[in-house]
Amino acid sequence: MKKIAFIIALTLTLLTSCKNDHKFTLNGDIKGISDTILVYYQSPYNSIDTIMAKNGRFEYSIPADTTTLFSLLLNNSKEVPVFAYRDGEANISGSLSSIAIEGEEDNMKMNEIFDMERKMKDDTTGIEKWIESFSKKYPGSFANVYLLNKYFIQREKPDYNRIKSILANLDGKVKDVPLIAEIQNVITDRGISNSTTIQSISLPDKNGKYPEWNALREKVTLLYFWASWDRESVEMQDSLAAMKKALSNKDFQIVGISLDIDKPHWNSRLPQDSVNWRQLCDFKGWQSNFIKQNKVSKIPYTILLDRKMNIIATDIYGKKLKDCIYQAIKKSDK
Repeated sequence: MKKIAFIIALTLTLLTSCKNDHKFTLNGDIKGISDTILVYYQSPYNSIDTIMAKNGRFEYSIPADTTTLFSLLLNNSKEVPVFAYRDGEANISGSLSSIAIEGEEDNMKMNEIFDMERKMKDDTTGIEKWIESFSKKYPGSFANVYLLNKYFIQREKPDYNRIKSILANLDGKVKDVPLIAEIQNVITDRGISNSTTIQSISLPDKNGKYPEWNALREKVTLLYFWASWDRESVEMQDSLAAMKKALSNKDFQIVGISLDIDKPHWNSRLPQDSVNWRQLCDFKGWQSNFIKQNKVSKIPYTILLDRKMNIIATDIYGKKLKDCIYQAIKKSDK
């Protein structure tokens, strides 16, 4: 399953903080989940955490002087946002197909959203109308951040006028959320480049060094977007390694671009042995400018470039990718 941007982009701190004297506790009892649950934070933790469950049950506590949103990834597929409040507690129960949350404010409102998502599924028009109605009914709910990001921002061609309309419904406290500020920046400058050429790759490697731009331009280049927390994108690197080996005498290179946010975790999970290409990461996850500028909204994801760094193709894999690489090399040899 390809992971959409919500996994990282929506993990955020909603209000400023100066202490960690208080905590929030999440109690869970979810049937059919694996024993290890991944937890994603952006700020202030800037890390990935894990919860150990036993027979679907778990307890998880974090410092909470502010209202914070973190995301649970259940069985590497189902994403569940949870609002953590100062001295608060929430209970999450059900099964992978039917999650329910009990707790303060926005956690309860998420139940309405889960119910809507189950009923409407792929009814895009219906979902968008429902979200507009929700923003008018609950203008002070931080759940609007989740809805805006998942259903309006993380798509190939966002409807900026509609996003503006929804933002106009929201209270000031919701507009102060860092991610809403990011959304407003996207609206201002459209956030995504329409260029058919990659102008630069200003991302460091594990040693903090930046790739030499002229050296990258010497070969046909595949940019491969992945993350150490995404099993599919990690496993796909083996097939890319085999493809690179088959093209070892050709002018072809791969550059890995990771959407990780925790450097120690990333370093510990970097591919070894056969996967020997340059790996870059700025540890900003989905909030990385390079990710936004190049319309990357899921992983794994590929962008194939010719020697002039023109974009030849995006989001292609397997035989189609191999054929495109051969054609690009053949064309550049003329």
